[in-house]
Amino acid sequence: MILFALATAWLIGIAAAALDLTPLWPLLTMAGLGACLGFVIARDRRRALWVAACLALALVAVLRYEGEKPPANPGGIAAFNEGAAVTLRGEITDEPEQRERSQRFTVRVDAYEDGDGWVAIEGSVLVTARPFPRFEYGDKLELQARLETPPDDAGFDYREYLARQGVVSLALFPQIERSGSDGGDFLRRALIEARRPFDDALVRSLPEPEASLARGILLGQRASIPASVTDDFNRAGISHLIAISGWNVTLIAGFAVSLLRWPLGRRQAVVAAMALILLYAAFVGGGPAVWRAALMGEVMLGAVLVGRPGSALTAVTLAGALLTLFNPLTIQDVSFQLSFCATLGLVISEKRAEETLQGLASWLPNVLTQSLAVTIAASIAVMPLIALHFGRVSFVALLSNLVAVPAFPFVIAASFITALAGAVSAELGRLIGEVAYLPLAYLVWLARVGSSLPGASVSVASLSVIDGFTVLGVLAAGAFTLRHLPRGERAEPSRSPRLRWTLAAAGVLGLMAVFAWSQTLS
Repeated sequence: MILFALATAWLIGIAAAALDLTPLWPLLTMAGLGACLGFVIARDRRRALWVAACLALALVAVLRYEGEKPPANPGGIAAFNEGAAVTLRGEITDEPEQRERSQRFTVRVDAYEDGDGWVAIEGSVLVTARPFPRFEYGDKLELQARLETPPDDAGFDYREYLARQGVVSLALFPQIERSGSDGGDFLRRALIEARRPFDDALVRSLPEPEASLARGILLGQRASIPASVTDDFNRAGISHLIAISGWNVTLIAGFAVSLLRWPLGRRQAVVAAMALILLYAAFVGGGPAVWRAALMGEVMLGAVLVGRPGSALTAVTLAGALLTLFNPLTIQDVSFQLSFCATLGLVISEKRAEETLQGLASWLPNVLTQSLAVTIAASIAVMPLIALHFGRVSFVALLSNLVAVPAFPFVIAASFITALAGAVSAELGRLIGEVAYLPLAYLVWLARVGSSLPGASVSVASLSVIDGFTVLGVLAAGAFTLRHLPRGERAEPSRSPRLRWTLAAAGVLGLMAVFAWSQTLS
């Protein structure tokens, strides 16, 4: 409990600093004086000491964030913004985002040409280039570009968003010359290179847009998904399925444990799920956001493996605190927020949701009940964040997730097997792709149907950051209270497993029949 309190205090301090609350310093000063006074007059000196320690840690978190906060007027390469064209030298620090008519990547600049030679300088530039020739992670480039300052729109502060990643300038379609290809991290470069045959195999084995969807979910190539499909997923409230985030990792971990618990046992299922998360993180490219999401999943499963009461909640909170200790700006990363909240939702509410479902629908198979519980717990936890960051909320999101998420493991498995088979043999890949097409096409169809329903997308652009965090706080408090309520008697499941599986199979077949019928009509 002490570790949980300290980690929570740190996260509160980091979040308060990130929100840039004006009366923060006076409040912290008053809190510190109050803690000192409480320590003097309190009977329980030990408890007063821990309260003072939490307040002090929150203050240290504020100072830590302020020390890493991007400057309002960055120097370095930003000095060339809105000026004449300049020749720069640097290397690509992320995997280029390939689009139909362009490619986009970040270049970490180390020098510029001043006429007499190269002069050292620091800063990163977000480059938008023509689609060919294709550039790769680790390529060393020389580019001649006219740099621009990222826009600062009223609805979304794109400049601050890029500044948190170290990017201070934009370059649109510059002249580029590749001078080398051995930069970057060797391991990450090797992982990206190893994925290429699987990427090509999915393109050969599946039609569109199912091929792009498989590449987005399995390999993190989200930019290849058609804009209309992405919009359908957004409106239906299931866009998290095509974004590599903690939600995906949480779902994969939860499903893996649920499916493997029966044949392997609880402990072996957790160990297998931990290995699966590492494999998935490596397969999608192993970027910083991916490894953060994987870390949250590993910590949660590790705590489950230990099996102490409350250890999972403490472990997840501590992991979030440690990540923001090393990089305080992580708190503003949407992927981190989704990872953290989805994992917390699973830890706090999944068990209670499972018990509730067993009471309301005791005829459902346990595997399906556990899968739905994972979906509900994670969906509710991240809903305020989706409304806050994307400016809209989907009232069909929970329903869409309930029928889409159970198909997600099959999409992952089918896409992986197709990619593996297609890398070995093009004919075998196309053969297995005929089967993999079904869950992928079902997901596309479901997104299209969900996006067309009334209330699929309601704008909440006026929702402030404070509103979002207030809703999150209320949900967290409610879930925490519900988790510690006395457990009522669990409804006895049906004594006929055959009946439960028959009803579940009928439901799945019914959904597939509706899907096939709609495909025929279209």
